[in-house]
Amino acid sequence: TTPINENGEMEQWQTTLIGTLSGFVTGLLLEPIKFHLASKLRKSALRNDLYDHLGRIRYALIRYESLAASHSPEKLVDPLFDPKAPLYEVSTDLFDDTFEKDKATLYSLPEYSVFKLLYYKIRRIREALDAGESEENLLALVREFENDLKRFTTERTLNVTRLDQGTRVHRRRMVARINSY
Repeated sequence: TTPINENGEMEQWQTTLIGTLSGFVTGLLLEPIKFHLASKLRKSALRNDLYDHLGRIRYALIRYESLAASHSPEKLVDPLFDPKAPLYEVSTDLFDDTFEKDKATLYSLPEYSVFKLLYYKIRRIREALDAGESEENLLALVREFENDLKRFTTERTLNVTRLDQGTRVHRRRMVARINSY
């Protein structure tokens, strides 16, 4: 039984104790749920960022392949035009930063091994570009990357819809940027 004072109410210390205990128990029960939800949100955000980044890189590589072709309109108009320009946009910064700061979330992605391999290939392309390798070597590396993308999407280890969405977004941005000139 709970002692009640002359006004028909519980004592102050009793209401404080009950409130504290109920808050503690509620917090204790909800903490694992909060952790799980936060982890799931981080994982989803990282996956979206990586697919968007891969879409941007894929679009840059597609542009490079078309500009490296001998009949590229840009080459005909401007003899100083550098077909390698799109490759300078390619980087592994997002993957590298995430690997340093949040390995656990990165490892928990089902596509982690695919992302790891693709970013390794991207790093190889960038290193070849920085080393001044020939256009033939760069094209071979780009085509190898594209073949891996096709293989992973065929095997369904990479979500082709998300990847295509990222590529389309960056294509639209580039067209808008070109049209603004």
